[in-house]
Amino acid sequence: MTGRCKPPFAAALADAFDRDTFAIQCTGHHPHLRRTDPNGCYETARTILLGSSNSWFPLVMSALSLPPTTQDKLTLRIADHWAALKDIPSLEVVAYVAAPSRMPELAEFTADQIWAAIQARKLGDGGDSAEEPDLKIAEWALLTQNPPAPPTKDFRVTRVPPPTGFNQFFEEILLLEKLREVRALLAFTRIESKGDFADAAYVDDGRQTPLSRQSPTWLPASEVRGEGIFLRFKESALQAWEQQPIVRQLEQEFFAAHKGWRTLRKQNPPEAGFPAIRFVLLHSLSHALMRQISLECGYTAASVRERLYCRTVGQEYGPMAGILIYTAASDSEGTLGGLVQLGQPVTLRRQIQNALESMRICGSDPLCAEHSPVPDGRAIHGACCHACLFAPETSCEKGNRFLDRSTLVGTFAARPAEFFTSI
Repeated sequence: MTGRCKPPFAAALADAFDRDTFAIQCTGHHPHLRRTDPNGCYETARTILLGSSNSWFPLVMSALSLPPTTQDKLTLRIADHWAALKDIPSLEVVAYVAAPSRMPELAEFTADQIWAAIQARKLGDGGDSAEEPDLKIAEWALLTQNPPAPPTKDFRVTRVPPPTGFNQFFEEILLLEKLREVRALLAFTRIESKGDFADAAYVDDGRQTPLSRQSPTWLPASEVRGEGIFLRFKESALQAWEQQPIVRQLEQEFFAAHKGWRTLRKQNPPEAGFPAIRFVLLHSLSHALMRQISLECGYTAASVRERLYCRTVGQEYGPMAGILIYTAASDSEGTLGGLVQLGQPVTLRRQIQNALESMRICGSDPLCAEHSPVPDGRAIHGACCHACLFAPETSCEKGNRFLDRSTLVGTFAARPAEFFTSI
């Protein structure tokens, strides 16, 4: 007699991904630290595939390298050679390191003048960091100052008028022909991304995993050079749009979705960190432009990034309303200038028009257009999806949250909340 033996216990592999069937208490073990969390872990362990993209997400702090606000020639030259001059201990070493044969750019200055400028820069670097915890505050001040900052080796800008037909929406356009960005790895998370941690006020619930057992004295970082386009909204037009009743209603829906998202992830208080409805507008336009620009500038969608500057009238250092779309590479020469060329008024007008027109109809309409922010905690977005507004993880600051193309132009939905009404 022959037959197949039935095993005493059989289970499907899919049950390992079922939280109700396969539940294991997390031990709080950190293999990379070779230790177990002394405070324990009260979460249920989750099964993920080996090589799954959500096994870890980096928390990265990024900042633009800003030139000095002064017009002094010596200060600018010191900034260009700061890597070689910052660790000089005395005047005698200055006379050797900054000799004309080694640094001909400083030949017209004496060793005493160079040493005094080095000391002044060291005092300035540590003087105001506590007063401006948000790195974007200093960047906004530099990008909006008039006249523009003087050019340096890592920073050069050009102002051009706004595109014809968009004068009522934008201030002058800033073309960043050269920029330098520094990115430092702070920690990492698992399962869920927490954005790029660029906002100093965006503090999460402590689920981030440290890189070392002790407080690190240094962090792994990289510097990249590239180019970008900076668009600044007119505050009068933005405030007039924010006061519309339909826009206020949409803001309340986003606020409820924001609280639901934080409540589901046990972040307290749930209402903290809401960026206001103007952020939804800026973020949506940024994604629309990134998708459009990547089609013509030659860069992939994943290599074009955004940097958003948004604060309301009542907030400290506000108001702010600006978008920096840029690309950068680790090469010492940076990028090739294709992105800046698209910022010229005639070309940029076509790019904005095409971007807005592509937002009117989505391949997933009418489902996409009729989607509204819901407080179930799963997402924080309105009319948007992968077919219209979602961007790669490397490009977006907020993990594809706070997006709604109905704030840009009219869609299939009956809600008239668009900002660009005359396009």
